[in-house]
Amino acid sequence: MIQSDEFQTVQTLPKAINTYYKVGDNTPLQSEPIDLGNYKVVVTVTADDGTPYSIESTFSITPPAPTVTARDYTGVYDGQPHSITVDAPAGANVTYSTDGINYSAANPAYTNAGTYTVHYDVDGAKGTAAVRIIPRTVSIRWSEETAFRYTGEPQAPAAGAEGLLPSDACEVEVSGAQTEPGEYTAEAVRLSNPNYRLPTSGTTQEFRIIRASTSAPSTPSYPIIVRDEAPEGGLVRASRDWSHRGATITVTAEPLEGYRLEQVTAVTRDGKSLRLTEKEGSSCKYTFTMPADKIFVEAVFSREETASTAGPGGEDAPAEPEIHAVSESPAVPEGTALTCPGVTACPIWPYFDANPSAWYHDGVHYCLETGLMTGYDDATFRPRDTVSRAEALVMLWRLRGTPAANSAPAFTDVSETAWYAGAVRWAASESIVLGTGTGRLAPGETLTHRQLNTILQRCAQSMGLEPPALMGEDPAALVSRAQAAVALADFAQNTLK
Repeated sequence: MIQSDEFQTVQTLPKAINTYYKVGDNTPLQSEPIDLGNYKVVVTVTADDGTPYSIESTFSITPPAPTVTARDYTGVYDGQPHSITVDAPAGANVTYSTDGINYSAANPAYTNAGTYTVHYDVDGAKGTAAVRIIPRTVSIRWSEETAFRYTGEPQAPAAGAEGLLPSDACEVEVSGAQTEPGEYTAEAVRLSNPNYRLPTSGTTQEFRIIRASTSAPSTPSYPIIVRDEAPEGGLVRASRDWSHRGATITVTAEPLEGYRLEQVTAVTRDGKSLRLTEKEGSSCKYTFTMPADKIFVEAVFSREETASTAGPGGEDAPAEPEIHAVSESPAVPEGTALTCPGVTACPIWPYFDANPSAWYHDGVHYCLETGLMTGYDDATFRPRDTVSRAEALVMLWRLRGTPAANSAPAFTDVSETAWYAGAVRWAASESIVLGTGTGRLAPGETLTHRQLNTILQRCAQSMGLEPPALMGEDPAALVSRAQAAVALADFAQNTLK
């Protein structure tokens, strides 16, 4: 390429003769130069009158601009330095810059996660390329301690990061710490090392806070709930209602006559099945190792096939014996069915010893939802605990809307400042309770089925309503909290409707 504006102008003159020389050499070249280098050209022009004129100019022949490409780097954080790659011709001068102003021969290298722009210059040909290092995904390792004793201070499970490089450290920030007793969910929300990022799953952990008591064991315990202790065709029970992690639990799933056991399962709250081992020497006992979680036990029985005994005379086979399944309470009375929003949204769910799938679900659900009953500060409902006479009156009083009564409690063992005094005043004014006949109410005595039937019938009569049917239990048997809940729900939805 000839670089001379003056020369280009002279060439347009008529009768011009070009003579080429290498700069520093006066030997004329035989032809126009094509090799790289610096040259001189002498242009001779003869005028019409024969007078010659000469013009000199220098020029250079240089190589064409190089073809340069640069490759980005993209990868996951691995603790190693990474940089761009520039594809330049051999012998080219390559320089680099991080700001596009100051260039040097050193190619910048980056180790930590992020996106970096690198400028390059190859003999005047400039461009940019990027280094992209993506944070490495870790997994979250939750501590085994998921049950805490109430202290009044915020508490939550600890979490750590797994999948770090050996030389790295990374703290996990956990949100969701709580102070009050109950069941909660903690979440891993942030990592202290920006070279790592949280996974898409496994970032939450359920935990609970239990109010401390002097009799509470130091080792956290978890409930074992049999979903149905008397399913059709058999009986199911666990060796313990509560136990700690690592304990061996025995499940007995015994079929009734004419039935066989099809399946027995033990699952955690999130549906993870535990391994059950048949106990040696027994066909209906199975064991599993207790995890640090709430466990649900369930068994399924099926009717055995029986051969026909019809004879030649056409006699029918004898009827199969009637099976009577034993349960801790009669079925939930008709009319107490509710539309439950689901397991975790059910008001029963926060209580560790209550089973949302148990026979008492509808009754307890109703009483918790309407405020007739509450659980305890240690996050238990205690469905099998008995009910005192005072507790039953308070529940019924709440069901009626806590009406006021002007008269003072007419019983010598009821203080005007007792927590149940308002309920007793109302019940006495409506003749729902008459006392023991000696001027006493005995509010702390446990309630029997006969007494519960009596106060419900008297309450209906005081309102001019048809008394409810008697509960079908032994009249002298004590009433459990679960049975009281079912009875109150039935009374509310059938008698008071």
